[in-house]
Amino acid sequence: MGVCAMLVTAALSGCTDSDVVPSVPQPALYTVESNAYMDALVRGTLQELHGCLFLDSGVGPPRLFILPAGVGFELNSDGTLLRNGQTVARVGSSIEAGGGIVKGSWLAPQVKPTLPDACITSRAWLASPEVRSLSGVPAAGTVVMPDVRGLDIAAAISELEYLGLMVSTIRITDDSKLGEPGAEDVVKQEPAPGSEVDPGSEVALTVTAIPHSMPTPPG
Repeated sequence: MGVCAMLVTAALSGCTDSDVVPSVPQPALYTVESNAYMDALVRGTLQELHGCLFLDSGVGPPRLFILPAGVGFELNSDGTLLRNGQTVARVGSSIEAGGGIVKGSWLAPQVKPTLPDACITSRAWLASPEVRSLSGVPAAGTVVMPDVRGLDIAAAISELEYLGLMVSTIRITDDSKLGEPGAEDVVKQEPAPGSEVDPGSEVALTVTAIPHSMPTPPG
């Protein structure tokens, strides 16, 4: 029989409100319409507090984390943040986000839907569309592939290895351009950015050229 299911049961057992399991608030997506974005960068842990997203950068208290509207962000009830259908991060994961700090009192009236009072902080992070995961997502036991395109090959390998991924293939498209600006930057990656993969998964990178002295995996 459920808790307090019948008045007779309640009268006999002394059932009170404390016997009822309180509902757990689900995170909601709060956004602001914006056509311009600040160009600062922050790293921290994505959190859920009072049903809102917060970002804990390790400096000061966690700040309210507000995303831009109209650029494809969605938030699932399990705390998975997506953009254009691709997983960006989950609550509890480390992220990097563009944007900047704004006053909470200035931001709150512009946020949709209306923010709960408990979520309004003195300072908030108003994000740009550039939000990406920096770590594995422990809740699902998977890793969100970062976007390493545009990074030089050494930096790309370093970031992927930090996330527990293995670069198994480096493809070179035009070795004659070795030494030219950007020749060692990653131009293509497989799996694609935002893909969810298992820890230890293999990654293939494509560059224009890299020094012959740099060891490359077969493929």
